[in-house]
Amino acid sequence: MDVDTRRLRELAAKATPGPRRVVRGGGHASPSVVGAESMHVSGREYRLPDGSTTSSRSYSYEVCEIRADLDLPAPAGNAGLIAVLDPATVLALCDAADERDALRARAETAERALAESAAHVEALRGAAQDAEALCTYLESVWPEVGTLPATQSTLRLVRAALAEEPAAPPCA
Repeated sequence: MDVDTRRLRELAAKATPGPRRVVRGGGHASPSVVGAESMHVSGREYRLPDGSTTSSRSYSYEVCEIRADLDLPAPAGNAGLIAVLDPATVLALCDAADERDALRARAETAERALAESAAHVEALRGAAQDAEALCTYLESVWPEVGTLPATQSTLRLVRAALAEEPAAPPCA
């Protein structure tokens, strides 16, 4: 699943900061999700200096009002989820998703390099078999080649290299 972490980060920057909590409401007040430092304005309506009014269900950092019974599983789950997904949590999840994506990209690069290395090893094995065939051919058509010290040591080195198995890749 692809996650648009850039968009989530933008939304988190604009959201009510956390931590958050669920307030069950009571009386005429509906349940709400509010910022942890939200202040409850009590009981009756108050007239504010700007002419507006506030009531008992007014919170200074209200995230959302819940128009459902919190005793039911879905509304309670929705309220709880909204409460725990405060901006800091969303940013931490975005960081983890970005890190996962970076690790996935590195793993894919390593897999491609390993596949290329395997192809190179096969090519070297083919070249080594060709070298052995050449050594055998030279010894058969030019018997004197085996008597030359430089040729003897070269043939020994080639045959020793052919006898060695290549090291296994570190990830195998």
